[in-house]
Amino acid sequence: MAIGQDKKSPRVVSQFNRKTAEWEPLGALAQVNFAIPPADARVFRFERVKPLSAKPTGDGRDAAVDYDPHDHIRRIGKLLGEQKLLADGKQPVAVYSTMTSRSKENRDKEPGLPQGSAAFPEDFSPQIKQGELLAGVFQLKDGAQVVCLANHNALAWQGGLLVPTQDKAKPTMIWELDQKTNQWAKLGTWQDVNFPVPPAGSAVFKFSPASSTRQPK
Repeated sequence: MAIGQDKKSPRVVSQFNRKTAEWEPLGALAQVNFAIPPADARVFRFERVKPLSAKPTGDGRDAAVDYDPHDHIRRIGKLLGEQKLLADGKQPVAVYSTMTSRSKENRDKEPGLPQGSAAFPEDFSPQIKQGELLAGVFQLKDGAQVVCLANHNALAWQGGLLVPTQDKAKPTMIWELDQKTNQWAKLGTWQDVNFPVPPAGSAVFKFSPASSTRQPK
């Protein structure tokens, strides 16, 4: 779905979560990709908002100074370890970052990789097509991969878009971690996934062969 956006007055796209009966902001997106199962529907809201101010706002930005997106990766690594899902060896197996154009305090910055971070390899799957995110990659005992995508920005939502490599003969099943219950929700063998990431928050996905879709305990 293509969305006309005005840079001076962008529209934030939100998707309705029928399980929680709440709206989940996706971001000021120019395009939204989504799957619709048979006999089902998706509901979106478009709200025009003023651009975020780049001026200091006091307590919010003061608190953002202490925010570290690596904390999400460490937390998820601890959870997977406690669930005895991690493969042997160093975990996470890699940490990558997208390019960023805003600081964690939500101020303009020179576009580029955050200091000390590594770019995604060209052949990495899933590809992160949208969002300013830090990714911690974990390898599981059953051969599945978990990717924790942490928001670089402590004060602004991110609208993420990931595109996994899908082989028709051997499709990849995508799961999302509910971080309130620590349970995995099966999404499907999708070609792409739009997802919201709250300020100072994260989203966690699992990628496994479709023939091995048993939900982790």
